[in-house]
Amino acid sequence: MESKVIVCGVNLLEKAEKQEKLLEKSAKELERRKKKAELKLKKTEAEQLDIEEKYASLQEEDDKCFKYEQGS
Repeated sequence: MESKVIVCGVNLLEKAEKQEKLLEKSAKELERRKKKAELKLKKTEAEQLDIEEKYASLQEEDDKCFKYEQGS
């Protein structure tokens, strides 16, 4: 026997089940987006670190050239 709670022509049990499924679907989508954002952030951080390392290397090279030119 199926239980029904009907108020103003609306089966509240069915409505609650639909809302629960929608909530689960939304939670999964949120988790997927969160993981995607975390991966993007890690990639951006890695790119930034790479740029900083290249800049530091170029700065060292420039400093060496400047010292060499001053020594001449």
